[in-house]
Amino acid sequence: MTVEADVVQFLFRNPHSFLQLESKDAKTGNTITWAVEWGGGGQLGSQGVQRETLRPGDHVMVVGQPGRDPDAHRLRMISIKRPSDGWSWGTQAGQTFD
Repeated sequence: MTVEADVVQFLFRNPHSFLQLESKDAKTGNTITWAVEWGGGGQLGSQGVQRETLRPGDHVMVVGQPGRDPDAHRLRMISIKRPSDGWSWGTQAGQTFD
């Protein structure tokens, strides 16, 4: 599943880091808050992700595995891209953010 949204908060910690994102529902225009689980701070740090990598207001595209309850708006991070500067993490071969 791909979500295009704005970063509200980035919690860079162990054992898991989290992103809180907000997007607009295309049908209703209501704000949707997404909780995205990511790797631990130590693991991400060794992959070039730091506490300052993502800031509130950054517009991102996240590909993730959805949780069991779609109404909970939870994802497990597979990859992320910030279109403003092209930064990305976890992009897999053949994957696009279209």
